[in-house]
Amino acid sequence: MIVLMAGLPGTGKSTLARELARRTSGPVLSKDEFRHALFAPEEIEYSNRQDDICQELMLQTASYLLARVPARI
Repeated sequence: MIVLMAGLPGTGKSTLARELARRTSGPVLSKDEFRHALFAPEEIEYSNRQDDICQELMLQTASYLLARVPARI
């Protein structure tokens, strides 16, 4: 299962994601966490380029995780 959240900063996306993850024992893939893992603090910029890089890696990570989970009906 994938739950995708989008919204303005400060609207509770991360809080809701953490609660859903707690209830379902699922992972949370956060664009901000990917950004901080990929770029040095002085390189971080909230640009389209960095957003695209982080989103692509998040999609690849989600695909990998989904492939590891047996299908359930």
